[in-house]
This record gives sequence, C-alpha cells and structure tokens, in this order.
Amino acid sequence: MSTENSIDLNELLNQAHQGELEVDAFMSQFLQTQIFMPVTDPKDSDHSAPIGFQKSDKAVPLTLDTGEGFQVMILFSDPQQSKVFLQEFPEYTGGFIAEVPWMLERLGEGMGFSLNPNNENGIDFDPETVRQLLTLHQKQS
Repeated sequence: MSTENSIDLNELLNQAHQGELEVDAFMSQFLQTQIFMPVTDPKDSDHSAPIGFQKSDKAVPLTLDTGEGFQVMILFSDPQQSKVFLQEFPEYTGGFIAEVPWMLERLGEGMGFSLNPNNENGIDFDPETVRQLLTLHQKQS
C-alpha cells in the first residue's frame, strides 16, 4: 500500500493519538494518504451506496448507521487493520485501496466515516469534519 513518497497512515494515526501532531497538520497529511475500503458485490447486499459510488456492476462500500442521524463509511488504514472488524460482515470479502481525496469526493453530503473502527488507533469523522477535509483538499489542489 505504501510507495516511496507516501505517508504511512498508521504512523500518522499513532502520532495524532499521542498528541505529537496538531489537528491541522494531521488533516493536511491525512489528505496525502491511502485508505483501504471494504466492499461487497451489490447483488449480495441490500445496502445503498453513498452518492458517487455506482451500484450495478460496481462494488458497494461498507456503511453503517451511527444512531446520531447520519451514516458512516467504514475504512481502514490498511487491509490488515480490517480483519477482526470484518468478521462481523462476512459479505465484505473484497476491498480496494484508494487515495483519501478520491474517497472524500465520492462520499456524499451528510455522511461521515470511521477509520479503523474498534481499534486503538481508530478515529471517527462526522459529516462536518468531512466537509472541512474536502474544503482543505480543494484549497490544496
């Protein structure tokens, strides 16, 4: 998943959790990373895909209701981080690695995402934080 010039997302998350990184620095560097997105074939799922992700012959990412009035897409810093969590979702047998900005542009209004859920280096992004990340990405582009 990593290339010579890429930022190690697991290391970035560790630095953020240890307070070694300011929020703005984390967000800026996070936009330069890649995430692992678990997916399933839409014919195997009744989940609706977020805006920007086509259904039909395309894979559907894992999304869950938060109970707080919005959905989150489930993402991981790498495929290894997903193994335990995905045991609860056996229909999500595949996945792919994507650039964070690509994912943000397709996420859809009013959605958040959870990165490494149920993991000590996990972090949740509510819809407002997603909007801030997307705005930051647009300013950097």
